[in-house]
Amino acid sequence: AAKYGIFCLIIGGAVGHMCANFLAVVAGHFIGKRCSEKCINYTGGAIFIGFALFSLIFDILMAK
Repeated sequence: AAKYGIFCLIIGGAVGHMCANFLAVVAGHFIGKRCSEKCINYTGGAIFIGFALFSLIFDILMAK
């Protein structure tokens, strides 16, 4: 922000979010065509549980 100013920072952030959202929508469209909703739900749940376990184990190991 100090180098480019607040206006450029806001515009850059907005453009970055638009690009990320566009890629997420396009990827979701292609994945939705090829996988069933049940498969997507189970995969998302497994990833969520995996991150939770990783966070728990990491927290326990860092507490020592």
